[in-house]
Amino acid sequence: MSTNILQNDFLQLEYAADALRIIGLTPAGKSNLLADLRHQPPIATPYGDFHFRGGHRLWHAPEAMPRTYIPDSTVMITKAPNSIALESQTEPGTGIRKRIEIHLAPNRPSVTLTHTLINDGLWAIELAPWTITQFRFGRHSDFAPASGFSGCGWTSPQPATFTFDLHPPHRPTPEPAR
Repeated sequence: MSTNILQNDFLQLEYAADALRIIGLTPAGKSNLLADLRHQPPIATPYGDFHFRGGHRLWHAPEAMPRTYIPDSTVMITKAPNSIALESQTEPGTGIRKRIEIHLAPNRPSVTLTHTLINDGLWAIELAPWTITQFRFGRHSDFAPASGFSGCGWTSPQPATFTFDLHPPHRPTPEPAR
């Protein structure tokens, strides 16, 4: 799997060039916080082998075989200052196209992910966007979600979009002892 990097002075974000995956989130001077599962064997589906890679990805619920496990396909990458967008091809069988926009704040350790599901099928479907972020075992993150997401349930034709902000948690300054 080939990868690309988006970074600022605080964070390095590694994303797959050939799949809709974020596989690395590395604070400056630290190691990657995300799980790397590329050593796991793939599982066979009617659409081809599905590879577990870890990191962060966008699915659609409810989970069901083979629908949830359609193999990653070629992605289109659009670059802009401090951001990139990854967009999959339309999935065979579901008619769903996925998009993750990644915006890295230029002057602080903050990344915003905007997820979009697009129904390219012939009829309305009901589903829910589902993001999975896998952290490494035995590790914890100094990052916390700044906000949740909106748009849990969805029927087409409107795209389902939700945003997840990741930034260091606010830690109050302790009061001096009296």
